[in-house]
Amino acid sequence: MTDWQSIASSVWNGATPELLLLGFLLFMASGFPVAFGLGGASLLCLAFGLGNDVITLQQLQTLPAEILNHTLLNRAYLSLPLVILLAELMIETGQMARASTAIKGLFDADVFRPKNAKNGARRAARQQKLDKRHKSNQRSIILAIALPASVLLIFIADRFALPAEYLAAALAIPALGLFLLYFINWLADLWAGAFAAKTRSLLDPTARTPDARPWIRLSFAVLIPLLLVAAFPALLLHWHLSIFASLSLLILALVVLSLFQGKLTPVQFGAVLGRASLACASLAAMLITAYCFHWLFMRFGGEQHMQAMVRILIPQGEGGQPWLTLFGLLFAMMLIGLILDWLVMSLVVLPMVLPIFAHMDFSDKLAPFWPQSTSAAFVQGEKYPLSIFDLPFHARLWFASLVWLTLFTALVTFSRQNGELAEKELVSWTGSIKDSPASLALFLTLQIVGLIAVIIMPQAVLWLPALMLN
Repeated sequence: MTDWQSIASSVWNGATPELLLLGFLLFMASGFPVAFGLGGASLLCLAFGLGNDVITLQQLQTLPAEILNHTLLNRAYLSLPLVILLAELMIETGQMARASTAIKGLFDADVFRPKNAKNGARRAARQQKLDKRHKSNQRSIILAIALPASVLLIFIADRFALPAEYLAAALAIPALGLFLLYFINWLADLWAGAFAAKTRSLLDPTARTPDARPWIRLSFAVLIPLLLVAAFPALLLHWHLSIFASLSLLILALVVLSLFQGKLTPVQFGAVLGRASLACASLAAMLITAYCFHWLFMRFGGEQHMQAMVRILIPQGEGGQPWLTLFGLLFAMMLIGLILDWLVMSLVVLPMVLPIFAHMDFSDKLAPFWPQSTSAAFVQGEKYPLSIFDLPFHARLWFASLVWLTLFTALVTFSRQNGELAEKELVSWTGSIKDSPASLALFLTLQIVGLIAVIIMPQAVLWLPALMLN
């Protein structure tokens, strides 16, 4: 019996970080939410740690203050409630829905069919059903793509010890290029449908093909989202406001515009605040339990295990740039992101792989594109820094951009059932999910092309932040 106890104790002391991670995965596989899985695995390992004197009561006394300072009072995380509130307001006021309808109306004016008295009740019921489905589609578009992308940006900026404003500026150029490609792909499909309808009308004179082009409706519907989107980088780059202040001004402007349009009532605003508060509470619970999980992971020897992995993965030769390790790590994160939720990736997986990024030396590649960079690879004259915080600013910014592009690619591919932007759900207007492998393959290909472009041309993400610093 004593032998079994000693063997179990040695296994526990030598593989505690792995057992902690395994316990969390078992909770996740059992169907528990992320916060419950992180909290349950942490409590179990904490009980064993206290019994084996690995964790002391004095260390636990400092944990509440650390949680408060690193999560709830974190300057970067204070913007998260505003991001969620802005997304809910965009959904409730229907800004995205009206813009999409107006764009489709350019190619198919039948979208704006007038309601006559003959079939008024039937058409009204059909229109109400379509509006309900359409609003649901718009909710899934924002919640499946725009909102996670914004939250990911804040999480990754905090993990790499970067101001979120600089990471947002760094991602502006690749994000704009990719969005234009997606938008052109969507318009091309609409144009093809309109061209086919016009061809059928020429062959069949009885076919009804309206020639109206609602340009005025398009101008008013698209103008407000465009102004909101254009105002955000202007506030960051020109007026040098923080993300918190920029989001606050955008929310205020959206509320005023919606009230002026009659699209937001006090009851609707109360419902928006309720949904945003519930989402913020869930996110706060995940942040707190994720911090406890990571705190225990490091206390149980996780840092030493990651350092051992670094020595295996990173070439130790002088002047060697670990390109193979970088590609392998990004590819592995993309594959894991197809299995795990994006919140798990950003809150659990990313903190564990940060030591690997901290030991990569790409100063020869990045220095020519950053005016403030020095010839030295790292500070303090060390070949390999102790943590990601010891890396130069431009290196952390480049790594953070690569991680964001990687996780965003995995995010949209993982949530393909809700990724209407990739699957052209906006074209069908039927409310049914169209599983289009070609569209999904196009989205994935464009994302990988964007990721490779940032690796080959670091100036794509370093140029705007360098201008901000100057």
